[in-house]
Amino acid sequence: MATALDDCIAMKRDLAQLYSQLELSPDCTLQELQRAYRRRISELHPDRLAGARLSEGGKLPDLIWLYTAAVRFHRRHGRLPGAGPVHVANVQRAATMTPADAVAPPRPAVHAQDTPSPSHRNSLLAIGLVVLLLVLALVWDWPAPVTSMSSSTEAARIDPTVAAVAASTHQLELGMDAATVLAIQGEPLRVSGSQWDYGPSWLQFEHGRLADWHSSPLRRLKTATPSPPEPSSATAR
Repeated sequence: MATALDDCIAMKRDLAQLYSQLELSPDCTLQELQRAYRRRISELHPDRLAGARLSEGGKLPDLIWLYTAAVRFHRRHGRLPGAGPVHVANVQRAATMTPADAVAPPRPAVHAQDTPSPSHRNSLLAIGLVVLLLVLALVWDWPAPVTSMSSSTEAARIDPTVAAVAASTHQLELGMDAATVLAIQGEPLRVSGSQWDYGPSWLQFEHGRLADWHSSPLRRLKTATPSPPEPSSATAR
């Protein structure tokens, strides 16, 4: 099994590019990384790259992949890859700290008259059980969160133009740019060249525009059909 040090060494070269693009150091916090990533996504939006070098637009898939890898590393090890020795030591000490290491506040004195009677404790236990059952019933019937709404809200923090498109169009369509697709569908699990993978489903881009997709029943994409509709015969002629 790979250790945190092995993972950090293997990812060091690629993640140096991530920190360089976001103008951060490896010792930054996860919140700082997220804010810098959103700002960089907004800067790489195709509408803002008009007149700039075309190579800038190609950085978006790489940036998404590197950011996703860094977040997964943080979830696994409790820190961002490449953190300095002081930062790592603090994380390791927090992970191994026992309750005896913490300074507990003094406990208030308990008097005999303050001790609840057995009947009173039984009443409190019965009330607590009823409340627990009600909470479980509410959670069981609570509807699942709508991911498209959260994606649209996140997009609003990135760029007003993308937010407007995401708010009016909740489905992917051919010809959409990468930033709009990201706002509607969310971050992919993996980026391979011009293809974004969402588990068994995937999206294909050509010249920075959505050109094809496959929506698997195991993880459906936000599309009207499992694959792009075939052009009609009249259109083909």
